[in-house]
Amino acid sequence: MTTTPKIYDQEGSTIAAERPLRSSGLLVAAARSGSGKTTITAGIMSALRRRGVSVGGAKVGPDYIDPSYHRIACGRPSYNLDPYLTGGSPGVLRSLQRAAEGAEITVVEGVMGLFDGAYDRPSGLSTELSDTGDSAIPFASTAHIAVATSLPVILIVDVEATSQTAAAIVHGLATYSPACTVTAVILNKVASPRHETSIARALAARGIPFLGALPASNALRLDRRHLGLIPAAEYVPTLEARLREISDEINGHLDLDTLVSLARPVPQLTSHSSPTVREPQRTPVVSYATGAAFSFTYQENLDLLREAGARLQPFDPLHDEAIPSQTDLCLLGGGFPETYLDVLGANKAMLSSLRAFALQGGAIWAECGGHLLLGRSLETTELAGLLPTRATMTTRLTMGYRDARATQDNLLFEEGERFTAHEFHYSHTEPEGSCLAYSVGTEQRRSGFGHERLLSSYLHVHLAGQPAALERLLRISGR
Repeated sequence: MTTTPKIYDQEGSTIAAERPLRSSGLLVAAARSGSGKTTITAGIMSALRRRGVSVGGAKVGPDYIDPSYHRIACGRPSYNLDPYLTGGSPGVLRSLQRAAEGAEITVVEGVMGLFDGAYDRPSGLSTELSDTGDSAIPFASTAHIAVATSLPVILIVDVEATSQTAAAIVHGLATYSPACTVTAVILNKVASPRHETSIARALAARGIPFLGALPASNALRLDRRHLGLIPAAEYVPTLEARLREISDEINGHLDLDTLVSLARPVPQLTSHSSPTVREPQRTPVVSYATGAAFSFTYQENLDLLREAGARLQPFDPLHDEAIPSQTDLCLLGGGFPETYLDVLGANKAMLSSLRAFALQGGAIWAECGGHLLLGRSLETTELAGLLPTRATMTTRLTMGYRDARATQDNLLFEEGERFTAHEFHYSHTEPEGSCLAYSVGTEQRRSGFGHERLLSSYLHVHLAGQPAALERLLRISGR
């Protein structure tokens, strides 16, 4: 079994040799969501790559969409750095190792504001795995990741409708925690040269390095939808052209040479091992959904399955007529089935293939969008009908980390087993199911469907934090 993680492209080819880390890195943060982190991060990645630099990418938190932009900008997979889902800071460093392997520089995009994090730690996660030594730093925040990785923080500040006050905001963030300091600042949405000069002077008076300012421009905007940015898989050729435009703006307005000089070495690990699992009885074939409607799958989950002995095959439920032959495990991740309902509902051959696979004893792990696909219907469109659910879209966002437990044996977990997960959707199913239990505030919820060869629910699971689930998944599907 491979013990040092490899980096794979979407089709499963190794794109970086196994060797000690030589990458430097930096972390792009912001004062709040909506400041332009993803646009500017992807633009920096693209600009550096166009200079001939090999660039690795990573995203703080459980996000699927932003890493899809990194993939296009870097030309290689991007990884999630999430202490809640992967077992604290050691899990973060293992994921960062994957992102940095073979890259000269690794650019990490933060989540929300610099000090925005999870409300609670998951139960069972010891403090030695998660504490930063500063109570001002929330668990699973961008600041937490900055401290855990020792990467410099490059702070983006949206200065629309403000001027010198922006320097006060930067000063507050830079001094809020002694453990997490701001290394340099990028201004976004600057209205004029005079506007830029007034803020730059205020920053200089506080001794804060300034890397440049980006104008308020349509060229620096990316298209959005109800869950955030539109996933890159839905418009790759257009996005590639847009990223070239953005990287031109980055080159024209930011001091990239100074930015690169601020990067620090990515930390080495004393152990480079992935979660250890026993080999399955035979090599299982894992077919995983891809394409415009189902692009929400953690790259590291695919890596771990492959490294543990599985053979991976992608398929597109929108356009393929059947899941790949000889499939043992069908992995249906999340995405936007609601956007492509007409095409999904019309692909009767694929829906029949999923039903036949399940009835013949095939193993299925479905999350969120995949969970909806297995139900009877979404809105008025009939789907696979393997679950008794009927789903509707809502205007209410259900989102957050989940500290969950299995209420019955299923494909990933034994009854009573606890695990961490994340939930993010604008839909509702009826009935909700009762395979998994978790709390949302003071409310106790049960949802999902499962048995030994099935787990289907809204919850997204990261296998790097659940080695027992990885082993169970492979053992059941590979026998």
